Amino acid sequence: MQYETLYDLAAVGYRDWQGWALAAALFLLAAAFLWRARRRGTHSPTARVIAFFGLVTFAVGGCLTLWDYQRLTQALRDGTTLVAEGPVKGHWTREVEHYDPDAIHPYSYRTWESFSVAGVTFGYWQDHSRAGFQNSEETPLAIQDGMQVRIRFVEDVDGEPEERRILRLERPVARS
Repeated sequence: MQYETLYDLAAVGYRDWQGWALAAALFLLAAAFLWRARRRGTHSPTARVIAFFGLVTFAVGGCLTLWDYQRLTQALRDGTTLVAEGPVKGHWTREVEHYDPDAIHPYSYRTWESFSVAGVTFGYWQDHSRAGFQNSEETPLAIQDGMQVRIRFVEDVDGEPEERRILRLERPVARS
């Protein structure tokens, strides 16, 4: 049977550049404080604090996300992914309201999507920034009950649907 690829993590590429950009901005800010202090002939504890947060952001927001992406694409290349194949069952989405009284816009909404294939339940936030299928493209994939799919995934935590990372999503091509 021939399959059409609807999503492939390796083809999408690494997208989590925000952590790297924030770390770079913090390092630049620390350098500016350090330069200012040196011009005045003093020390800058502020530069050290900002540099520390830049280092943490670099490690967590940059290195960790890149490692995660590399780990998942390696699983695709090695063929060590798990596979669920069959019709989509129990598909649903839910808009979840989040209230933060200190934010400029205190109400925000996120969409949770969930479905099962061959007894394996998948779930994810559509706007979550991490490697793997989130259905957050400009035009989201219209997943519906009965849709035939094959999913290659890894399970980071056993039994947790939100920890099943979809690495490739395919559907059979109709023969003509």
